[in-house]
Amino acid sequence: MLDNLLQVIKDEGVAEQLFHSLIGIEVEAYRVDQEGRLSEQPYPRKLGKHEYHPYLKADKTKTKFEVVTDPNPNIGGVLDQLDTLQTAFYRSLEGDDRIWPLSTPPRANGTTNGTVNSDERTTGVHVNYSIPDPVINRLYSHYQSEYATVIEFKNNLYLRMMQNFICNRWLLTYLFGASPESTHSAFSKIDHPVRSIRNSDLGFVNLTTKKLSYASVEAHIADLNQQIKLGQLATIADYQAPIRMRGSETPDTLKSIGARYLEIRALDNTPFTSNGISRHALYFMKFFMIDLMVRPVDTSRLSAILQLGIEKNNRVALELPTAHTYLENEGVSIFSDLKVLASELNAHIEQTAALDDLFEVMTHPELTPAAMIYNRAGNQAIDSFALSVATRWRTERLSSRKLLPAIGRLSHKAQQVILIAIQRGIQYYQIKDEQGGDLLMLTYESITQVILMIDIEKYEPEQLIHKLFPTFEM
Repeated sequence: MLDNLLQVIKDEGVAEQLFHSLIGIEVEAYRVDQEGRLSEQPYPRKLGKHEYHPYLKADKTKTKFEVVTDPNPNIGGVLDQLDTLQTAFYRSLEGDDRIWPLSTPPRANGTTNGTVNSDERTTGVHVNYSIPDPVINRLYSHYQSEYATVIEFKNNLYLRMMQNFICNRWLLTYLFGASPESTHSAFSKIDHPVRSIRNSDLGFVNLTTKKLSYASVEAHIADLNQQIKLGQLATIADYQAPIRMRGSETPDTLKSIGARYLEIRALDNTPFTSNGISRHALYFMKFFMIDLMVRPVDTSRLSAILQLGIEKNNRVALELPTAHTYLENEGVSIFSDLKVLASELNAHIEQTAALDDLFEVMTHPELTPAAMIYNRAGNQAIDSFALSVATRWRTERLSSRKLLPAIGRLSHKAQQVILIAIQRGIQYYQIKDEQGGDLLMLTYESITQVILMIDIEKYEPEQLIHKLFPTFEM
C-alpha cells in the first residue's frame, strides 16, 4: 500500500507544493505573577469570550491559555501572526501578569482558585499540518486501484504518517525537549535532570493512546468509537495523543469526510524564543512530515515497532540532557536519509540549513534546549530561571515602540485596529486587491468586512470597529 510514493511525488512534480503545505501553531502557557506563581488575576477583561475566541483560548481555570494561529503555507507568515497574537495577549494582561516560558508548570499560589490539574499540568506547542488538496488529488490518481475514494486515500496517507511519527517521535524529543526538571510535586518521582518531562510517561500522556489501533483507519475509528461508548472519552477531541487526525467532530465523520489535518502535540515550549518555537524548528518539522509520508512502514510487524517507538521515546525523554543519546547512531542515519530526500526533492535553502544545524545538535547534546536550560539555570532553581525569562519577555513586549512589531510596517492606527480586533475575537487577514493595494479583511461570525489600509486612517480605531460590526457585543 502506498508503494513508490516518493517516485510518484517526483513524477507529478508536487514537491514544491508539499513545501507549501499548511502549517498552524498552537502555543499553550500559564499566566504567572511577579513571583512566578500561578496568577490570581482574572482572565484579561479586554479579551472576548474565550470559549468562542478564534485565537486566544483558556482552560476551565483560565490561568492556562492557548494562542492559536490560522493555517498558513508560509512559515514566516505563521510566525508573524503568532508574534502578533502573543503581543496582543501581553498587552491585554491584568496587573503584573507575565507568561511562563516552560512546559513544566509554575508553582500554584496557595490562595488562588486556579490549580494545576494532574491531567493538564504540562504545556507545549502543537503544530497542525495539512497536505494541500490539489496534491492529494494528484497523488490519488496513482492509487485508485487501492483506495475507493480520495477520502480513503487521504486518511490512509495520514495514518502512515502517524505510524511513522510514533516510531520516530524520540527524535523530536531529543532535538526539541525543553523540560529537564520541575519543582512541581507531580514530578517528584524524577530524581535527576532529563530531556523532557512532558514527553516522558510522567508528563503529557493519555493511557488511551496505547489502546487505540493504528493498524488501519477502520480499526482506529472503531477504537475511538469504543472509547466514547465506554465513557473513557467524551468526544474525539478528548483523545490526547502526541499526534492525531483532526477536522471531524466524530469518529464516523472522520471516515465519511476525512481528516483535514494532523495535529502534532510533542514539542516543548522553548524559553529561547519568546514565541515558544523557533523558525528552524518549523522548517525542520515541515520537511520531517514529508519524510514520514514517504517512509515505508513494515505493516507485518506494526504492533511491535509502534511499541518499540513508544519505549524509545520514553527512554530518550528520561536521559540526562547533557548526555549523548543511546540512539545517536540511528539519529545520524535518519539525518542522512533526510539529506538525501532534500536533494531528491530540491529542498529550499531554509530547509537544508535547518537540517544541517539540527544534525549538529544530533551529535552535540550540549546544544539541545534541555541541556542549555539545565546549564544556564546552573545552581539557580529552574523556577528562578523561568521567572527571569518571563520578566524579560514582558519588558520587551510592553516597551516596544511598535504596538505590534511583527506587522510594524503598517501604520500605528492600522495596528490599533488589528489589536482591538484580536482582543474582541474578530479574525483578521492582510490581503491585496487586484491593483496591489493593501486591504484588511475582518470576519466575525458570518460577517466579513474589507477596508483599504489607507482608509483606516480616516477613523478612530474603536469607531471603525463599531462601524464595521455595529451589533458586536463583548
